[in-house]
Amino acid sequence: MSIQIQVEQAALGAIAGLALGSPHVGRTQFQRLTGYSPIPTRMSPHASLDSWLIWQKAHLENRKPFLYGQILLESLDDHTDETAFGLFNLRRGYGTPYSGSLDNPLSDGPRAILRSLIWGFLHFGNPQAAYTSAFHDAGIDHAGDGAWIPAALAVALSLSQPGDTAQDFLNRVTAILPAESQLHRITPAISKNIGNPEAAQFFANQFATNFPDINRSHCVATAAFALLGLLHSDQNSEQAMLIAAGCGGQSELSAATAAAIACFLWSPLRPDYITSLDPAFLATHALKHISPPAGIADFARLISESVALPLQGESLPQTQSGDLGEDQESLEQPNANPNSEDAPPPPLGEDSGGGQEPLEQPSTNSDSEDAPPPPLVLDLGGGREQELNDTNASLESDTPLPRVGSGEDQEQVQNITTPELTCTHNTTTTTELAGLIITANYLETPIAAPPVKKLQITIKNPTGETRNIALAITGPEGWQIASRIADCALRPGESVKFPTVIQPPTTTAPDTNLRLRVDNYQLLIPFLQPTQFSVLGPFVNIEGTGFSYEHPPEKNNQKIQSMTQPFSGRSEMGIRWQVQNFPATEFDLEPVFNGGPGVAYLYAHVTWNSSGLLNLQTQFPGGLKIWIDGTLVTSYNDTTPKPFLHASGSSEFTTAGESRILIKIVRGRDPIPPLRLAFYDESGRIITPQEFITDP
Repeated sequence: MSIQIQVEQAALGAIAGLALGSPHVGRTQFQRLTGYSPIPTRMSPHASLDSWLIWQKAHLENRKPFLYGQILLESLDDHTDETAFGLFNLRRGYGTPYSGSLDNPLSDGPRAILRSLIWGFLHFGNPQAAYTSAFHDAGIDHAGDGAWIPAALAVALSLSQPGDTAQDFLNRVTAILPAESQLHRITPAISKNIGNPEAAQFFANQFATNFPDINRSHCVATAAFALLGLLHSDQNSEQAMLIAAGCGGQSELSAATAAAIACFLWSPLRPDYITSLDPAFLATHALKHISPPAGIADFARLISESVALPLQGESLPQTQSGDLGEDQESLEQPNANPNSEDAPPPPLGEDSGGGQEPLEQPSTNSDSEDAPPPPLVLDLGGGREQELNDTNASLESDTPLPRVGSGEDQEQVQNITTPELTCTHNTTTTTELAGLIITANYLETPIAAPPVKKLQITIKNPTGETRNIALAITGPEGWQIASRIADCALRPGESVKFPTVIQPPTTTAPDTNLRLRVDNYQLLIPFLQPTQFSVLGPFVNIEGTGFSYEHPPEKNNQKIQSMTQPFSGRSEMGIRWQVQNFPATEFDLEPVFNGGPGVAYLYAHVTWNSSGLLNLQTQFPGGLKIWIDGTLVTSYNDTTPKPFLHASGSSEFTTAGESRILIKIVRGRDPIPPLRLAFYDESGRIITPQEFITDP
């Protein structure tokens, strides 16, 4: 049977798995299924299948993986769960993989597990290409296991052959995953008692007890349930899908993933899983600029016909570690330009013409044999200097990536170059400009406010000719920049790294972008407008009474605060409101409490881009109260960890375009994690305040 037929079966399996698993999403106990329950009349539209259409088109157009974030932003208006945060970061100018990790409380979610699986089909026999594409896809809105696991599944699929066992597949997955992956903790448990009909049910029902720190709806659990179905199915595609769906959690994704893999490895599902559905293919309303196929069968054929196979007599493509040929640049990370389009930015001036002599290579070139340059320093005023040494030392290593697995499975993946997996949170973003690949690596969260921020800019020449490049970097008025960026010449395939230190001013303006001039083009390197809240505390929290006790900030009806008013805090210490800069959604307040119990307050007077109904989502294991314009909208005192988007942290309020926000945080004896807080407009998009007003 041809690979295309196997892929067609897999696509139909994914559709059946989504329809089967959707009614069982959120279950916490195993349910033994024998088929559809209830029986659906049509397929379940899903953003993962929309994305398969987007990626199929991008694959045929040979689009580069570091552009996948921009492609998804333009093609899928999906503002649910972790994808909302990924698209939010893409709109702010950060490409993959930084779009998946920056300020994203749902980066370990499961939404890429089925979405990225298509790369194992499209790059069948080419695990390096499958890894690169799947990692950039998953990295749009995920980090850590949320990106590692989908990439590993795609790689394992690209290496598999029809007839391989579930254990073969699992071995390939664990061999490509980094040692830090939490899935390694679970694989021994799902591999126990294979052949025992009660084993899958026992694992699913004991999951919360055995793995209390892993949420049932996260990527690790979703992948575990899919793999559980494969291992305990006796190589029966239907049983693999039914077991995965019966585990609950994100059952539509685990069932669809198990069904797609099983139908590719083994045999198709019973025909009635598809024939019982209306034959029309249904896309979600989020899909843009792509006309979906008319029918389910058309969708499956479209995906299968896109699988590239070697011609008769040719071998499957092989890659060697560190030698990726023409695909080398695809391991770079994506677009940092907040106004990026497929076309390059407009020229800044006239081309200086050809005939230039090659310039001397800059001393920061990784291949340079010259002595290292003196330390790069930035004058901070008052006789202080900030030194930037090896900015990338913590992110790069010559040590091989640790592998899990051995023997034949180890050998199958040893040639896959996976530098990104050595970083828990990858902080790079890449674009292509003037024929060059330009990567910005943010070494601190890029907030446009003090203290000093460190950045490394890498420029690579992917062409076959030596390039003489004119370079310069500038910032908004008041920004201090120290960088070794200078004109240079790059031979074919060569790259150069420029450490850069930035000191933003204490006051922010609307423009927070650095500008990198490359020949006659300009690239924006984005920094975030700071989220400025005033912080007050700590007040006392005597024997846990701090949640109900009203400290002075609560003692007026409108909760309007005076920024100059002094207070008596814990241990009779004098305290005042202090302005602090935070990322958009994360507020680390543990330093305020100095290691002890207490109460702290956050306050902001903000304006919004528009008026209307806004949704507020919070996550904090402790005591939390939030007032909007004097109205209490959130109130709970519960130290039990709950996932972001849990119902207990959801509230709504109406604004006329301006709001005063007061937040009360209660800490007990134990340290507290950061408060997570995000605002959504009526369309479901994440938004941030337009302006922070300083009250008297």
